[in-house]
Amino acid sequence: MFQPIAIDIAPGDAQNELNLKRKGNVVVAILTTSTFDASLVAPNSVCFGDAEAPGERTCMEVHGHGHLEDVNRDNRPDLVLHFDLSRTGIDLGDTKACLIGRLTTGEGVYACDVISPK
Repeated sequence: MFQPIAIDIAPGDAQNELNLKRKGNVVVAILTTSTFDASLVAPNSVCFGDAEAPGERTCMEVHGHGHLEDVNRDNRPDLVLHFDLSRTGIDLGDTKACLIGRLTTGEGVYACDVISPK
């Protein structure tokens, strides 16, 4: 069973624009809320990418770990992860990207967010 959580793709960009022509990383923040502690997510368990093609998602965080940072300024530490955009399976025309992973306790989590690939 997987628990729904909240994510923010490309924090600070309300449009969640992803430039597919540019080589680089996409930042994904797993948000801590009043009912969920993002620091409990095991970064090496997280796969991220194309919502419609889960098999194309990447399961490799670029640095091999995440870091905690309050990306939405709510005084709660969020888990920030980086993924190689070219390995996510995201294509022009995609409108959503998703993440799936596990907590350090083994429980599953998932989330999706809207994207604007260009």
